[in-house]
Amino acid sequence: MKCFFLCVLIILFSTTAFLRNSLYGDEVDLWRSSIEVSPGNPRGWRNLGTAQIREGRSKEALQSLLHSLNLDPTFYKTFYNLGLAYKNLGMNHFALSNFNKAIQLYPSYPQALLEVGNTHLDMGELNEAENVYQNLLQRSLYTTVRAKVLSSLAVLRVQDGRFEETVKITREALAL
Repeated sequence: MKCFFLCVLIILFSTTAFLRNSLYGDEVDLWRSSIEVSPGNPRGWRNLGTAQIREGRSKEALQSLLHSLNLDPTFYKTFYNLGLAYKNLGMNHFALSNFNKAIQLYPSYPQALLEVGNTHLDMGELNEAENVYQNLLQRSLYTTVRAKVLSSLAVLRVQDGRFEETVKITREALAL
């Protein structure tokens, strides 16, 4: 009898999840629906912007994220996502400004620090990028973040022409 009820519950929950997923074609639709219900919720606007970035719609994401900031100008992830949107649009100075604002609000935010380094790297500012990467490597980081920092440092070494160091750094990243 317990097995029967368990099967009924699984079917019920699966059907509910299927109906919910078919109602929202993608993540952007889900968050658009959310802000229609709660237009004053900064989280909904931020998540809409994040979903738009994931779909390669950074220009639209800027509008959503700026709206989120108007509702709550204190959330670090909104500034981080604004930085990503600006970076995707090639507006690196705006990207740096927003990544740095995210860091001001949450000083130990490693993803924002990494993006500061990557943006400097994209701008050809190798010394600045290296300083950021070296600073990050001195911190206690999750393995995935540490691997990303090492990968970025390896790219920097290639651009700098230090190929032997690139191999060493790449091996260290792969060993994680």
